[in-house]
Amino acid sequence: MALRPSNHAFRTGFRQSAINRIAGSPNGDDKLALIPDNFIRGFSVSEVADRIVESIVSISVDDAKTTFAKPGHAAMAALLAVTPGAKSESAYAEMCALLGERYTEDAAWAVDNDKSPADVMAARNVGSDGFRKVLDGGWTAETIKKYGVSIVRALPRDGATVAASGLNAKTLRAWIKVSTGLSIRHIFALAATDVSPETLREHTKGLEMHGDHIVAVARVGVARVQALREFRGSTGVGYSFLWSRIDTPEFADAILSLWSTDQIDKEREGKTVNSDRLRALLDAGITPAQIGDANRAGVPFGDWTPELFATDLWEAGRVHRRARDTKVRACWVENGCRGMLNGLWPWTAETYADLSMR
Repeated sequence: MALRPSNHAFRTGFRQSAINRIAGSPNGDDKLALIPDNFIRGFSVSEVADRIVESIVSISVDDAKTTFAKPGHAAMAALLAVTPGAKSESAYAEMCALLGERYTEDAAWAVDNDKSPADVMAARNVGSDGFRKVLDGGWTAETIKKYGVSIVRALPRDGATVAASGLNAKTLRAWIKVSTGLSIRHIFALAATDVSPETLREHTKGLEMHGDHIVAVARVGVARVQALREFRGSTGVGYSFLWSRIDTPEFADAILSLWSTDQIDKEREGKTVNSDRLRALLDAGITPAQIGDANRAGVPFGDWTPELFATDLWEAGRVHRRARDTKVRACWVENGCRGMLNGLWPWTAETYADLSMR
């Protein structure tokens, strides 16, 4: 007695709609009974499965007996050959044989997407679980051999871009060693700077940086990196801000012209840097040196506008410096005038105007 269509769907792996289509063909229940268990496995929604259904619908029971007497992948290949316009039987059989029964779904995908056996096997040597990603990324057997497995594993989605880039394997390997997770976009940006991969790797060691952060460090120049790290430690500026928002030497210099270790006033806005305000000033043509002038003059960061920098900055900061010193002196008196009077504004009119002090 033939199994009901719903049981066939469970047993063979075909979708219920496919089972209904086969069952409605001449001697459909007899043909359904011949299909091996889990015949379609995990790819019942693929183009290959649809073609196999049409083949089963069109063949006779005797042909079905002959076909399903073959091993699973050979039976599928034979059914594919029945359908007009289908991939060749030999191509599918070869792919199934190469990949093995566990990868029948992958074989169907490779044949449907016109991947050659050579490309498939080269991609599988990179990593069998992700070989589709490698092939979708534009890698071929030729380019995998040319660049090497380590580069393909690092840039699985960028095969076509790598091949068109003109970068050689040695150069790519050097940049990949800087940090895991770099994309070809990041590597293009890094290669456009004057920083070598070896130098950059040394200066970013231990910072757990990736992608855009690495590019930012390369663009500002490694000579500024240590100073920026010290600045972060003294001001509490957030890690992600420091490395993701600083993308030009000018921005790095503007950061460094803010509060140095002996100038931090915790009651002003020295503990955080408003990157949008700083970026707007640089875009308006204000230089890092001018930003340093406003800082040393004592003008609060929240008051900085492009218009401010057209005025006498030392005069603009007078009331703020006086308030700061008044508070420091009051605290000194309240504590019994013990010790030296520390904490007064560190700049005078003379030192402020001394360009060598910038």
